[in-house]
Amino acid sequence: MTYSADSTDKQKCVTYEKIVEMLEKDVPITQISKELDVDRNTIYRIRDERLIDKECI
Repeated sequence: MTYSADSTDKQKCVTYEKIVEMLEKDVPITQISKELDVDRNTIYRIRDERLIDKECI
């Protein structure tokens, strides 16, 4: 995966962390996409993966 917490690309890892922070603050996905120049589908994937992880705990 391109954007993830364990990405080998440091910048993509930082961007992932920013996405997570913004999602936790309930920032709209479209706004996150525009501010960070990341595809909305990527943000949806990150959001959905985090929801699944929380459900498994």
